[in-house]
Amino acid sequence: MITISLPLDKARALQKATENTPYLLSSAANVFTMLWSLTSSGFAPTEGQLCAVYDLCARALDSAGEKEGHALAIFDMELRDALKDHAEEVAS
Repeated sequence: MITISLPLDKARALQKATENTPYLLSSAANVFTMLWSLTSSGFAPTEGQLCAVYDLCARALDSAGEKEGHALAIFDMELRDALKDHAEEVAS
């Protein structure tokens, strides 16, 4: 067992990131599934429509990368630091 200490603000940011990330990934998957469904059924969105969807997706993912990604990256560093002196156990 390990214990990780985080300042309260970083712990709250991590909690929010872990809460939001599954929804973000699900939403992104839904957008690409929708685009695939439309295209495979013969509907051809215009270049302007596709560019608008791509722009919105890029902005949302970029924003999430900055906010949730930053919180997750900080936790990753703390977790790696906490695990550095523990040998990796291999499941049998």
